[in-house]
Amino acid sequence: MKADLRFNEKTSEFWAYVRVITQLLRAAKRGEDGINSYEMKAVYEAVKASAYPVGALGTPDHPTDLATSLLEYFQYRAQVLNDVVRNDLMTAETAADEFKKLKDRLGAGEGSPLCDAKNRQTSIKFEVNGVTVNVPMNKQTGDKRNIQYFTGMIDLILADALGEQFDYDPRTLTALGDENELYYTMARRMDGAYPSTINPKAVWEIKEYYYTTTFGSKISDAVYITQLDGYELEEIGRQRAVPQLLLMVDAYEAWWKLGKPYLCRLIDVLNMGKVDEILFGREVLRSLPDIAKTWKDDELSLSDQGVETL
Repeated sequence: MKADLRFNEKTSEFWAYVRVITQLLRAAKRGEDGINSYEMKAVYEAVKASAYPVGALGTPDHPTDLATSLLEYFQYRAQVLNDVVRNDLMTAETAADEFKKLKDRLGAGEGSPLCDAKNRQTSIKFEVNGVTVNVPMNKQTGDKRNIQYFTGMIDLILADALGEQFDYDPRTLTALGDENELYYTMARRMDGAYPSTINPKAVWEIKEYYYTTTFGSKISDAVYITQLDGYELEEIGRQRAVPQLLLMVDAYEAWWKLGKPYLCRLIDVLNMGKVDEILFGREVLRSLPDIAKTWKDDELSLSDQGVETL
């Protein structure tokens, strides 16, 4: 999913009101299985009652252009979450089934289990299109101890689409530079990079939480982490080329049942331009192969557009 072009150049004032209004009117009504959009009267009254400035919004009968744009955005956000994202998010059972179908389609077989020094299985090694990937096990125990299905889908899809090795488990920070100097190192390790963490064409984060029963700080941090990554790349991108930033998330229970406000924030972060694309659940099956192929295509470089390349 890419940002909607109607909202990609909105000011900080616009996003300030988006956050405040979402906080005041909530992303979803208690007990209802859907994301809210808002009416002008409710927006105006809630903002005014909470002592936030309302002058920029006009009045319910005479809304300003800002207010009209806000209502349009809330309608878009509700529609894309209710009609698209909700249907793409998977349960653990669905993800297991999709992973098996993907393995069969790509001829990956059952893979080879890998174990640690205590003979505890840590991952499964697969080979697809000549590329080897080790898909990790989750951190659960007992019956919930399984392969990380969503990560596995992503790794197998990329192996097939790229046909060459990539860094599916970075152990170093992403660094940007040239033959003479290192000019930026990101603050955190990413979950993947192509072709490597040194001058990558793309980097990505994966957030799958199939067995989460409460919406804790770890999940909400996914939103803030993505925004931090976006701010970092935006800073350096004013003068130099930067890698494409992807976020891939899944788990119907965690994100839809427990975390609707944070799904709204993810759509906000996307449309603020802090991440290039967000892929929700099954969307990786539809969209990731084509995205990966663009990394290999010889397209117009940023240097041809007057921006210094990596």
